[in-house]
Amino acid sequence: MNRSTISRDLRVLNARWKESGVRDLDAAKGQELDRLDQLEREAWQAWEKSKGAHETTTTEQTSTGAGERVKAAIRKDEQCGDPRYLAVLQWCIEQRSKLLGLHAPHKVAPAAPDGDKPPLIQIVEVALSKGRADGAPANLLEHNGGTNGEVVNNC
Repeated sequence: MNRSTISRDLRVLNARWKESGVRDLDAAKGQELDRLDQLEREAWQAWEKSKGAHETTTTEQTSTGAGERVKAAIRKDEQCGDPRYLAVLQWCIEQRSKLLGLHAPHKVAPAAPDGDKPPLIQIVEVALSKGRADGAPANLLEHNGGTNGEVVNNC
């Protein structure tokens, strides 16, 4: 086998590998979308059910000199619905949007671990000068505008 044949075969194999990866990714997205659809259907059903009338039945049995007496009551309350199901629905919509790439890219500003702005990093070429009494790099003082051995922070 010569080099050109090997190179061509590798290109073909690489293209096939990439194509199968795209198909696998599409299949995985499809499976996740199916799972989200099922969860969303169940959340809608639970939401509708939570809005229905709620019945409370109470019974009271009392004994009197004339015998036992049973008192029963049914109370129906209308409900507004459980907002937890709406939170599940919102989550499903967000996840579907992310999977389909419908969200605009977010711009993230760098921050330090404590949340403050990151420190400004300056790259300075430093060459130690010979003959300086304090041993400070001469060109650092020059770049920062220092005089008489002072270091000035221009930030």
